[in-house]
Amino acid sequence: MYKLTINDIKNYNDDGFLIIKNAFPRNTIQEILSASKEVFINQIKANGISSGEYDDEEKFNNDLFVLFKKNYNSFLGAAKLCQQSIPLFKACTNPIIISLLSQLGIKKPAICVKPIVYFNSRYLAKIQAHYKTPIHQDYRSMLGSFNSIVVWLPLVKLNKDLGPVEFIPGSHKKGIYDTKQGEWGRYIDKKQIDENSFVSQSMETGDMVIFSSFMIHRSGNNISNKIRWSI
Repeated sequence: MYKLTINDIKNYNDDGFLIIKNAFPRNTIQEILSASKEVFINQIKANGISSGEYDDEEKFNNDLFVLFKKNYNSFLGAAKLCQQSIPLFKACTNPIIISLLSQLGIKKPAICVKPIVYFNSRYLAKIQAHYKTPIHQDYRSMLGSFNSIVVWLPLVKLNKDLGPVEFIPGSHKKGIYDTKQGEWGRYIDKKQIDENSFVSQSMETGDMVIFSSFMIHRSGNNISNKIRWSI
């Protein structure tokens, strides 16, 4: 079980987020990714795009992009169904996560928002905010406790081109920000923050980020032809 150091806890309290390297079982991550892909593969086959047999990631990605264009309703149905997979829900109660929350002071955690699988790509989006979320705080949608924590896990290796999540260290200490309503939801106007304050970091599968629900963050820009899978 991963043991946070005194310095880890201090960094979390000061910065509002903490990247924990190699903390989560990779086989669990692969189960979630495989279950999610399987739902899309069924629709790829049903729509006559391919046989659904894949030896490489690029072929699967391209066929998924075709499904998005050819039959958006089938894509959308698969996107909704993969949010209900058993491996996804099992991950929420993984003892590693429960232990980390306890070490950060949440002794009796509750799940206030269902887990979400993200598959971010500009080729799977009708508007930019569907693959590149604007500046926001999760507290507005979660409405959890004031010390509520978000756990974010990449399901694939993230380099800069895939656009890791970007955070503003220390922004969680300033409370709830005013927002505007957009197509994606409520977002924080750029005029309220210094965009040069955002930081991000490449991540491996098995790494996780835990952050305050008051943390100001946004998606990085996925400029690659790959899909940024995460939960």
